[in-house]
Amino acid sequence: VPFVINANGKLVAAHNLDRVDSNGSLIKHSSLSRGGDVVCAGEISLSGGRISGINNLSGHYRPGGPFLLQAVDHLNRQGADFSRTGVAVHFLDPGERASVQAALEAAGFDTNLINVDFD
Repeated sequence: VPFVINANGKLVAAHNLDRVDSNGSLIKHSSLSRGGDVVCAGEISLSGGRISGINNLSGHYRPGGPFLLQAVDHLNRQGADFSRTGVAVHFLDPGERASVQAALEAAGFDTNLINVDFD
């Protein structure tokens, strides 16, 4: 589901898996944040009460890899367990790949579940 972590550190996610609101309109990241600044925006998957996947795929905000790292750090401090969580990093400058990969590994992500993209 789409999510944002707003400037106040609050995680806001869409309430349904259909990604549409009660009017049938697609839920946008900017709607979740009410157009405000965000730490990160992307998609998050949950399974069995834990985060099973996370990425920074947002066409509106286009947060780079370091912003996803801020979101991961924020969730880590809240007690999230990333040991079996898949992660996909988008909007990454090629020079950031090694540092982003190392930071994700340090946060507990399984290296086999990390996908770092350049788009």
